[in-house]
Amino acid sequence: MEGLIIPKNYVETKQTPVIYLAGPIRSAPNWQDLTARTILEKNLELIVASPRREQDENGQKQYILSEKYLLKGNLTKFKRQREWEREYMELAAEKGTLLFWLPKEENHSCEKAYGKITAFELGIWLQNYLQNPNLNIVLGTDGEFSEIRTILYDYETDAPQLPIYADLNTTIKNAIKKAIK
Repeated sequence: MEGLIIPKNYVETKQTPVIYLAGPIRSAPNWQDLTARTILEKNLELIVASPRREQDENGQKQYILSEKYLLKGNLTKFKRQREWEREYMELAAEKGTLLFWLPKEENHSCEKAYGKITAFELGIWLQNYLQNPNLNIVLGTDGEFSEIRTILYDYETDAPQLPIYADLNTTIKNAIKKAIK
């Protein structure tokens, strides 16, 4: 089985590795759609889980490039999206890859701090990785994410064996490699 799972669809993954797309959504470029398509077009029997919803707040489709890969599942298992996110992040880190991509903010909004939840998740997953270095985490950035120097310092200091990639394609390639090992 391969395909794209989005909130709050629950799809039983069985033995299929999952690559979870962790990183900013609001005010970020739609890197999730491009990444999902890039992974799924390789026909490697992988599932991509993306927290970006099917439509944005204006009703615009979010998955133009990878729409044909969308998997439908049980919509009643999770009461909220965060519950869905946590389940698939844990599954990916253990039996696939948790892919973090940290791009530059595309459209500034004063409503919410850009990447705030992503920064929080990076801290959680750094600690999880330090407790269990067998977790599959891949981190990449274009170098222009807010506070990236501090994030890079912490990761390079605490987990120097965890490489940080400088472009999305290399990040994707290494996430696939970890997932199918």
